[in-house]
Amino acid sequence: MPEIDWNSENTRVLCMLFAEQVEKGNRPNTHLNALGYAEVEKGFKERTGIVATKVQIKNKWDKLKEDFKAWKKLMLRQTGTGWDPIKKTIAMDGEWWKKARAINIPGCGKFKKKGFENEDDLAKCFADITTIGIDHWSPHVVNVENVDETQEEATNFDPQDDDVSPETQEEDIGISPPPASGKRLARPVEKSGKKAKSGNALLIQEAVNSMASSANEYVSKRHGKYSIDEVMEVVIACGAGYDSNEHYIATELCLQVLAVHICVVLYGSSLYGSCILHFIYVNVHRCLQVSLMILVMGNFFKMVESSAKLAQSYHELYMDKAPPRFMFSQQSGMGWLMETVNTPGECHRMLRMNEVIFHDLHDVLVERYGLKPSKHINTYEMLAIFLFTCGGCESNRRGQNKFKHSGETISRKFHEVLDCVVAMAQDFLRPTDPNFRNVHKRIRNDKRAYPHFKDCIGALDGTHVRVFLSPEEQVRYIGKTGIATQNVLAVCDFDMRFTYVAAGQPGSLHDTSVLYHALEADVDVFPHPPQGKYYVVDAGYPNRPGYLAPYMGERYHLPEWHRGMEPNTPKEKVNHIHSSVRNVIERSFGVLKMKWQILYKMPGYSMATQKKIVAATMVLHNFIREHASVDVDFANFDRDPTFMPTIPERYNKYAVSQHASDGSTSESSFVTMDTFRDNMATSIALAWN
Repeated sequence: MPEIDWNSENTRVLCMLFAEQVEKGNRPNTHLNALGYAEVEKGFKERTGIVATKVQIKNKWDKLKEDFKAWKKLMLRQTGTGWDPIKKTIAMDGEWWKKARAINIPGCGKFKKKGFENEDDLAKCFADITTIGIDHWSPHVVNVENVDETQEEATNFDPQDDDVSPETQEEDIGISPPPASGKRLARPVEKSGKKAKSGNALLIQEAVNSMASSANEYVSKRHGKYSIDEVMEVVIACGAGYDSNEHYIATELCLQVLAVHICVVLYGSSLYGSCILHFIYVNVHRCLQVSLMILVMGNFFKMVESSAKLAQSYHELYMDKAPPRFMFSQQSGMGWLMETVNTPGECHRMLRMNEVIFHDLHDVLVERYGLKPSKHINTYEMLAIFLFTCGGCESNRRGQNKFKHSGETISRKFHEVLDCVVAMAQDFLRPTDPNFRNVHKRIRNDKRAYPHFKDCIGALDGTHVRVFLSPEEQVRYIGKTGIATQNVLAVCDFDMRFTYVAAGQPGSLHDTSVLYHALEADVDVFPHPPQGKYYVVDAGYPNRPGYLAPYMGERYHLPEWHRGMEPNTPKEKVNHIHSSVRNVIERSFGVLKMKWQILYKMPGYSMATQKKIVAATMVLHNFIREHASVDVDFANFDRDPTFMPTIPERYNKYAVSQHASDGSTSESSFVTMDTFRDNMATSIALAWN
C-alpha cells in the first residue's frame, strides 16, 4: 500500500469529501459507514488522481479528529494571548506552548508555527462527536453559564403517558413541559425562544401598552410631578370617601411609590374584584402610571372598569384552571405522606430516610435555602415529591397518582426542591476540615495501613451515570460500554462523605482528562491535597503529587486477594493496602446508587437538570450520613467494611458495567511520586507480618 503525501491540497480535498458525506447522512456514529468511505475513495481519486484505501482514509479521519480536538481545546485557552494574523495561530513564547502541551492538550505543538486548516469542513464532521471538556459542571461554582437553563425541560413520564391536558392543570401558573418516554427516544430540543402569545394575550398586551402610552404622553406634557397629597385630594374630590374601596385602592397605589417591594394586596369577594386585584399586582408599574393620569382627569372609575375587563380576560385565559385533584380524592398527597411518616419503616422505604431525618431536612431547606409553599401544596409535600421521584426513579404519572396533583405541578415542584437541594452543596458537599490536619481513625486503627498511609486524606474516582439524550446528542457521550453516560468525578473522605463532585462530562472522556479539567476549571473550590498529603486513586489516573496510584501489572482488587494467596512482593503488599483504603469510594458510590435509584435510569430531563440530580443525590447522601439519627443503609456498611450493595433486580439491565471506568492511562507518572511509592513499598514489606 503506497504512502500518500498528505499535503495541504490533498488534505483540503479529503476534508471537503468528508464534509459532503456527513451532510448526506453517511456518518451514523463516530465514523463514516461503508457507503461513505466508498464515496470518499471514489471522489478522492477523481479529484487528485491518487488511489487511497479505506484503511488510509480511516486513519486520516482519526488523525484529523484528534487535531480538531486539540485545536478547539487550544482556543479555549487563548484568553489573554496574542494572535498572529499571518500564521493564523496564537502568538506566545515557547514556555507558554510547553505548558499548553503539558496540561491536557497533547498534539497542540504543531499549531505553534501554523494554525489549523480546513476548520469549517472539519467542524461539520467532528463538532458534535468530540469532547473538549466544556460539559463540566460543579455545584460548588455559582456560574449560570455552566448550566443551560434555556433548554426546554422534559417531564418524567411513563411510556404510556400522554400530554397533560389543559383540564388537568392546577392552581399554579406555569408552562407544562412536554413528555418524554422511557422507551421512545426524545425529540431534539429546538431552542426557538419563548412561546408565541395567543390572540387574547396580544389583545391584553396591546390594550395595556396603549393605556400606559397615553398616560406617559399626558404626564410628559405637565411641567411638574404630582405629589401623593395632590393625588389623594383629587380622589376625594371624585367622591371616594375615606371608607370607600376606591380610596383604599388609591392609597395602596400611592404607597407602591414609596415601597415598590411591598406586595399590594387588595380585597374583593367577587370574580370581578379578584380579577382587578391580580391585574394590578402583575402590572403594578403600568397601573400606577395609568391610575395617576386618570385620577387627575377625574375618570378613576372608568380606569377601574377598564382594568377589570382586561383582568377578567387574563383570568379566564391563564388562571381559570381545574381544581386540585386532592379535593376529589379519598386520600390526598399530604394524607399519604402523614401515613407514611407515622408508619414505622415506611418513610425509609418510600423516601429513603427515616422520619426524623426527613423533618430535619425539611426545616433546613425552608429556613436556610428558600424552599417556599404555594397555594395548594406545602413544603413537606414538595420535599416528599422530590424524594419519592429520586429514591425509586418514579415517573411523573406515578407522582400524579400518589400526590393527587397534575403532571405540570409535580414536575415544577420537583425542580423547585432540586434547586434548593443543589444550593446546599456549598455547605454540605465539602471537607469537614479543609486543612486535613488529623489522621482519620479509619487509617489510624488499621495496623497495616498505619503509619504508611497516615497522609492519605480520602479517595478520588469517577463513576458513570446514564444520560437521557436525543440520538443526535448521544454520540459523544457513548464510551466503552456502548451506552450514553456522563463521567462523574467525585472525592470522598473516610466517613463515606462526598467532598467534591464534577458532573456532565461525556462518558467517552478519559478519567484523567475529567480530573485535569476539574483541576483547571474549579481551581478555587477543588479540595486540593495540602503539601505532603494525597488521595488514593485507581490505575486510570497517573501517579502524581497529591494522587497516589497503585502499581500496574500487579494484583489489586479485593476479590483477587480473596480468591488467591496472600500478597508476596512489596508491590503486591502496597496494592493490597491501597485497594483496601480506596474501597471507601466504591462503597460510597454503591450506597449512593442503592438509595437514589434515579441514577440507574435517568429520566428525560434536560442535560442541565441531569447534572443537578447527580449533585443533589450526593448532598442528600452527606446530609443523611452526618445526621445523628441512625440510617439503615449506612448501618450495613458500618457493620461490614467489605459490604457492597446489590443492584435492584428491575435495574439490572440499566446498570453501567464496572468496566466503564478506565483501567489505565497514557499520562506519565511523576518521578517524585514513584519514588515515594517505592519507599512506601519497602517500609510496608519490612513491617509485614
